[in-house]
Amino acid sequence: MPFLVMAAAYALGSVLFGVVLGRLLYGDDLRERDNPGGSGSFRQYGPVVGIAVGLLDLAKGVAAVLLARSLELDGYWVAIGAALVVAGHNWPLWHGFRRGGGGLAPAAGAMAILAPWQLKWALAATLAVAAAYRLTGLRRRFKIAALPAGSVIGFPLLAFLVWRDGDAVAFLAAATIALLIGGRGLQMAREGPRRNSQT
Repeated sequence: MPFLVMAAAYALGSVLFGVVLGRLLYGDDLRERDNPGGSGSFRQYGPVVGIAVGLLDLAKGVAAVLLARSLELDGYWVAIGAALVVAGHNWPLWHGFRRGGGGLAPAAGAMAILAPWQLKWALAATLAVAAAYRLTGLRRRFKIAALPAGSVIGFPLLAFLVWRDGDAVAFLAAATIALLIGGRGLQMAREGPRRNSQT
C-alpha cells in the first residue's frame, strides 16, 4: 500500500495545471513561453488563470499529505509522499520527466499540513529574499527567477525550524523538498529564462 500511495503522489505532482489550463483555454503549451506554474501562468494568461493554477498546484501538495495520513501510513511515508508530489511537479511523469515547474506551490501545500507555523516564516523569508533579488538586479547575473531564488533561503530555513522544534517527520519532508527545489532551481538557471519569462 505505501508504494502505491507514493506512486500516486508522484503522478499527482506530475499534473501541470498551467499546461492543462493553457491547452484548454488558449490551445498552447505554456512551457514553450514560461515556467508551467502559477507565476508563469500569471505572466502569460493573467491573474485569474495564474491564481487558479497556483491554488491547484498548492492543492496537489495538500492532497498528497492528506491521502497518506488518511490511510494511516507511518509518518515517514507521509514525508516521502510530500517530497514526491514536489518531485513530480518538477520532473513530471506525463511530460517525459522534463520541463516541469519550480515546485514552490506543491511544497507550500504539503508543508502547510505538516508544519503550518514554521511555513509562515519560511514564506516570509522567501518573499523578502525574492524582492531583494529583483530590486538588486541579481537575476541578470544568476539567470534564475525571483521566487525560486528566494526559496533557496526560505526552504532551508523551514527545515531548520522544524528540526529545532523536534519534528522528525516534518524535517525529513522539508529538508528533502529544499533539495528538490534547489536542484530544480539550478537546472532552470542552466536552461536559461524561457521566452517572455520576467521574474
